Amino acid sequence: MMRKKVCTTRYFLMVVFAGFVVLGTSVVTEAQNRVRTAYSSTSGIFTPVWIATEERLYQKYQLDVDTVYISGSPVAVSALIAGEIDIIYGGADPIADAILSGADLTLAGFISHTTPISLYVAPGIGQVEELRGKTVAVGRFASSATYMVKVCLAQHGMAARDVALIQSGGYPESVIALQSGRVQGAMLAAVYVSSPGLGL
Repeated sequence: MMRKKVCTTRYFLMVVFAGFVVLGTSVVTEAQNRVRTAYSSTSGIFTPVWIATEERLYQKYQLDVDTVYISGSPVAVSALIAGEIDIIYGGADPIADAILSGADLTLAGFISHTTPISLYVAPGIGQVEELRGKTVAVGRFASSATYMVKVCLAQHGMAARDVALIQSGGYPESVIALQSGRVQGAMLAAVYVSSPGLGL
């Protein structure tokens, strides 16, 4: 069993558009212009994106949208900057970092006003403070999860240096690391700890 620790901080996942104004104009003037989009996590936060795809809501507005999954916002941002996709639905922090580094990207809106990610800990850990000196997994360092775990620690009088943050590669890898005892905490979306067969 893993015990869930939820910090009270409320942060956001954002819908992120590249060249929003230009894209919007071309889509309106050229019906059925193909738009390539990507979402960065299989978290329930992206349910509106999946519904729009499954119910063909884009086509209702004469949009030909191709939606794919790219694991992790940092990877999705790289694809966005490279021009491989046009729009991403993902965490805001990697986008903000890219913009501060000179990337021509625009934050266009919010999917949710709360975060779907929580800090989960190994059995025997009853308080966040007990993670001091222990290892906590995040998918990638340049991710919203990394920022949120730092905020969570700060709320409990700790800093990132008080734990050993490791980069697992994604939610599934973080679950495995927590189950195996390699880490004592992990930032996870609920879907990964409630799936049948995980034994969490």
